[in-house]
Parts: sequence; structure tokens; C-alpha cells
Amino acid sequence: MVKKSICLAFEVHQPFRLKKDFFWTKQMFRRGLKSTDLFDYYFSEADNREVFEKVARKCYCPTNELIRRL
Repeated sequence: MVKKSICLAFEVHQPFRLKKDFFWTKQMFRRGLKSTDLFDYYFSEADNREVFEKVARKCYCPTNELIRRL
């Protein structure tokens, strides 16, 4: 009897969250920013981390555990 294998591939998507005060306290297109500073200027690392950890706890980790047990 020949053992058969299967390969499962999943892709997840988590959009980056804009900083909450971005439109009110900052100029949308600020001159003089280096490309390395753009990410920190536009996006909220704290919000991104919070959402990712919540989704991981509720979805990614349980799904991985379920698949691991198969």
C-alpha cells in the first residue's frame, strides 16, 4: 500500500490600520519624509498588533491546532 500525501496552503490577509488621528492632526501628504519613515507616519503599530493578536487567538491558532490534529 502506498501512502499518499496532501499539502494544504492557506493565505491570510490583515490590512494595516491607519492612525486614528491621521486625517485630523496630520497633513495627508507631508513633504520631507524619508521612505523609511512613511510606515510609522501613516499606520498604527499598536492597533495593528491588537487586531492581529485578537484574530490569531480566535481564528489562526485554533485552525492550526485543528489541522495539526488531523
